[in-house]
Amino acid sequence: MKVHIYIVTFFLFIFTSYQVNAQRPPRPHPPGKMSKERMEKIRALKVAYITETLDLSVKEAQEFWPLYNAYEDKHDENRKKEHRVFKKIKEADSFSETEAKKLLIDIENIEQRNYTSKVEFYKKIQQILPPKKIVLLRKAEIDFNRKLLKQFKLRHRNQIQERYKK
Repeated sequence: MKVHIYIVTFFLFIFTSYQVNAQRPPRPHPPGKMSKERMEKIRALKVAYITETLDLSVKEAQEFWPLYNAYEDKHDENRKKEHRVFKKIKEADSFSETEAKKLLIDIENIEQRNYTSKVEFYKKIQQILPPKKIVLLRKAEIDFNRKLLKQFKLRHRNQIQERYKK
C-alpha cells in the first residue's frame, strides 16, 4: 500500500511541475536582445519623430533620408564592432600587454570610424539642409533616445511589479 502512495505522489509531483512550466509564456527572443520587428518599429518611430521635428519639405526629405539611412547603417555596423570589442574588455584582467595593445588599437580604430562617418554625414547634409535643421536633427535624435529610454525603463519597472503581484 505504501508503494502505491509513493508512486501516486511521484506522478502527481511530475504532473504538477509540468503544469507549472506550461503556464509560463514563451519568451519571444533571448533576454537583452530585440527582435528585428521591434527594431524596425523603433526605427519607423524615429523616422516619424525626426520628420515631424525637422518639418522637411518633399525635396529635402527625398535627398535627406537616403543619406541618413546610409549613415545609420554605418553607425549600426560600427556599434556591433564596438560591442564585440567591449565584450573582450571584460576579460582585461587576464590580458598580456600585447593583447591589451591590440585591443587599444581596435578601440581607437572604432572611435576614428565613428568620428569620420559623423563628420562626412554632416558635410553631406549641409548641402541639403540649412544649419538650423541640422542642429534640430541632433536635438531630435537626443530627445528621441531619451524618450525611448524612458519607455524601456517604465516597461521594465512595470514588468517587475507584475512579477511581484503574482
